[in-house]
Amino acid sequence: LYDVMYSNHFGNIFGDNKLPTAPVIKYAMANPASKDYNSLNRVYRPQRGAHLYRLMKDGILDKGIVSGNEIKLNDKDTENLVGNYADIKKQFPRFIDGNWSKTNAANQYNVDIYKNSLISVITETMFLEDVAFITEKIFKPITMGHPLILFASQGTLRCLENMGFRTDWCGIDPAYNDIQDNVERFNATQQVLNDWIALPQEEKIARLEKSMDTIQHNFDLIRRSDFYADAIREAVARTEKYYETV
Repeated sequence: LYDVMYSNHFGNIFGDNKLPTAPVIKYAMANPASKDYNSLNRVYRPQRGAHLYRLMKDGILDKGIVSGNEIKLNDKDTENLVGNYADIKKQFPRFIDGNWSKTNAANQYNVDIYKNSLISVITETMFLEDVAFITEKIFKPITMGHPLILFASQGTLRCLENMGFRTDWCGIDPAYNDIQDNVERFNATQQVLNDWIALPQEEKIARLEKSMDTIQHNFDLIRRSDFYADAIREAVARTEKYYETV
């Protein structure tokens, strides 16, 4: 029941007639004013607070389109990732795509954000947990035709690959998401972003051009996918298997 309800939620996001008909990364590549990345963060999670703090501490906050709508201090899990992060209050909260305190941003998308940034940084719902949890946060940039860097639990990118998506974006080795230790995986993921930002603009564009087959493949695959129908089929199959074994 959870899978079916959750998949129907995806359908509500991506089932309209306003979706782009071609990967919007092409607009960003042609726009010399495009930011190096976007990072949209609404509900507070330790990995989000840690990531936003590192953006500020590493001096790369102004390189991206960044939102951090909710900030919590004295969170032990955040401190385990980056140490004392109290200075985060100097820059956050920060609203880019509206104040989502009363609106469910999970059901919304803003194409212009993706048209004006070169890569999406996704801080998934789960990072510290021993489970791969894939939500609309990942599927939004894929649907827009955008590459991504993923702060998520170990093995989440491999799960995407198992679903048929490709993760070889921009010359970035997806092995950073395979790291088991949470702190090491966090630091490795942040370093992937820092390294991307440090590249000359010409190199960023060249890597994006080489990634167009992957971006187009994912763009097309998600439009062929029917999350709702797939979830019903999976629910029926699991139910049949359960009753065969009891």
